[in-house]
Amino acid sequence: MCQLARILAQRARVLCVLSYTHLVEDAVRLMTEHGVGAVLVVDVHDKLTGVFTEHDLLRRVIYPGRDPRTTALAEVMTTEVVTAVAEDSVDRAIQKMRDIGCRHLPIVHDGAVVALLSMGDLLDVELEERRTEVSEMRSYISGAY
Repeated sequence: MCQLARILAQRARVLCVLSYTHLVEDAVRLMTEHGVGAVLVVDVHDKLTGVFTEHDLLRRVIYPGRDPRTTALAEVMTTEVVTAVAEDSVDRAIQKMRDIGCRHLPIVHDGAVVALLSMGDLLDVELEERRTEVSEMRSYISGAY
C-alpha cells in the first residue's frame, strides 16, 4: 500500500495559498497561472481555514451571480476541510475525501500545510499500482516470472 509521502516525493510541489481576505478574482488568477483546481485559504496567523476550488467558484460565485472582483474568499470557500499526513496510505486519503465529498486534500506536517493533493493525483497512483499488478500476474501465468 502506497503512502502519500511517495507521491509527494515524485512531484513538484505547487502550493497556492491566499489569505481569507483575498478576492475570488485573486484565487482564479492564481489557479489559472499554476494550472491547479484549488487554493488553500489561511487566516492572519497562516492557519488553514478553508479551501477554495473550481467547484466553489461555480456553485458559490458564478451560479448565484456574485462578482469575483468584490467577493472575498471567506464568503465562498469550503470551510469543512479534512487533512492528511504524508504517512497516510493512498487508500486512507481517498476514503477521507469520499467521507466528506471533496476532491482536494491538504497534507500537513507539524501543523503546517506542505502540499495539496487532488483525487486525480491519488487515482493516478492507484491506477499505476493496478497496472503493475496485472503485468506481474501476466508474467507469472505465462511462466516468465
